[in-house]
Amino acid sequence: MCRKIILVIGVIFVAVIFFINCNETGEDHSSISSIPILVGSDACAGCHKDIVESHLHTAHFNTTSPASIETIKGSFNKDENSYRFSKRSVVKCEEINGEFYQVAYVDGVEKMRQKFDIVFGDGINAQSFASWSKDKLVQLPVSYLSTAERWINSPGYPDKIVFNRVITSRCLECHTTYAKVISREGVLENFSRSNLVLGIDCEKCHGAASNHVKYHRENPADSAGKFIVSTKGFTRQQKLDMCALCHSGIMINKQPAFSFTPGDRLSDYYAYNTIAADIESLDVHGNQYGLLTLSQCFLQSDLTCNSCHDSHKKETGDILLFSERCMSCHKEEHKKIQGVTGVSLQENCIDCHMPEKESKTIVFHDYSTKERLAAGMRTHLIKIYPEQTEKIIRYLKQKK
Repeated sequence: MCRKIILVIGVIFVAVIFFINCNETGEDHSSISSIPILVGSDACAGCHKDIVESHLHTAHFNTTSPASIETIKGSFNKDENSYRFSKRSVVKCEEINGEFYQVAYVDGVEKMRQKFDIVFGDGINAQSFASWSKDKLVQLPVSYLSTAERWINSPGYPDKIVFNRVITSRCLECHTTYAKVISREGVLENFSRSNLVLGIDCEKCHGAASNHVKYHRENPADSAGKFIVSTKGFTRQQKLDMCALCHSGIMINKQPAFSFTPGDRLSDYYAYNTIAADIESLDVHGNQYGLLTLSQCFLQSDLTCNSCHDSHKKETGDILLFSERCMSCHKEEHKKIQGVTGVSLQENCIDCHMPEKESKTIVFHDYSTKERLAAGMRTHLIKIYPEQTEKIIRYLKQKK
């Protein structure tokens, strides 16, 4: 009995000492929630204004946005607002009472209309559009092809008007920061409209920030980031997995969408599609990671996506900037090739070694002309492309 009393006293004593030691740190975490919530980039801007303002212009942030006259690139003018599916049927993009719709007509009679609610894509190559159907999201039948400056049949659609192609949580996982599934009906999912965070925002890579923001507002003198995901200590694979979540093409779910958190092992959440493992089947749209891992640059270095890309800045199309990053490792290459000076070559590594290729998945078909129009994107299979190299060298010689 005496031993039991001594044991109990000992446990109490240790607990008291532990409590005192915890409070001697001077940090009061009593208000920190066990389940942090998303707060949005406006909350981040209080301390990280320059980074947030820069990020707002990136393709990541603008990969989804609310539909408006500013975000929709296509024209609503009378002679430029339609796509014809057949001789009898056409979809027109119309503004009605200050809102925007795709309206289906058959033999000139309106049959159905669906509202533009969400824009997918920043419009560099193309845009597609989603509409709410109760709590489901459906893709609208007409997309906008920026390179041709016209409306066109959405990729993979038949040559008929369809308003019921559902958008899944896996689609949203790569085009939004968060989307909450409130119920499922087989493959159909219902989403909470109030729990949908459009665009790839700060919290996609750094985790829900409510505790971080609350703590640092209450402790402004503490400059060490608390209650937030920092990527600085990530291993190479952790950094790659963070990007590969959305840049690995089609993968097989092991866990529900939005389960993965930066720092996790992607293989715990998704299995790669090993059926399409040859180089030719890897698409330039969506499988940049797969192509990159087959490149000698990747295999012979510690290269990650962030070695070349600053995710906080808009760098799209800046060939000189990306070439400078190539030359940080390839200083001795290309001093002179076929009469072209190294300086000229070093200003454009990208067009030679990462040329634009047609996507096999983002393909538009024009009913009237039977034309096949594919979105063009830079391959991330970094290698020598002889035909492309000859083309660039001819161009540089002509510039002399």
